Amino acid sequence: MVLGAAVLCLLTEALLFAVWMSMDFFGGQLAREPQPGAHLAVALTEVASAALGIAGLTRLRGDRRAALRLFRAALLVDILVGQIFKFTMDQFAAVIELGIDLALLWVVSAFLAARTTVQSAARTAAQPAAQSAARTTVQPAARSAVPEVVPPVVSEAR
Repeated sequence: MVLGAAVLCLLTEALLFAVWMSMDFFGGQLAREPQPGAHLAVALTEVASAALGIAGLTRLRGDRRAALRLFRAALLVDILVGQIFKFTMDQFAAVIELGIDLALLWVVSAFLAARTTVQSAARTAAQPAAQSAARTTVQPAARSAVPEVVPPVVSEAR
């Protein structure tokens, strides 16, 4: 439920930004903006983020771990590249979006860590008993036949 909401939020944000920036670009609005390069960079990073999110969505049924890694990559592209340009466009909106993106990254990373833990536990439980029996154990060294030499105790006479 939580993962589904996080994925929905990730894809909705990326697709809305990509469509909005594309409409500005093709409508001629982008030429009148004070920083058209930032708008173009945001559009490109949102397209990349949306592509990674859609790729993760297609893999969600088959390989859940790979899908979660793609979702995390989509969020990292948006946070590490897109947020730089979003802050130049509108600082207030970028701060709010950064908080949302970080929360989504936390959710996806938590699910990925739980998935990795479950898979590694299943892998260790599936090892055959023969492998554990075949492991050699180190035996303690046998005592030497030579007795230990104990130095004599010398007492001081006063």
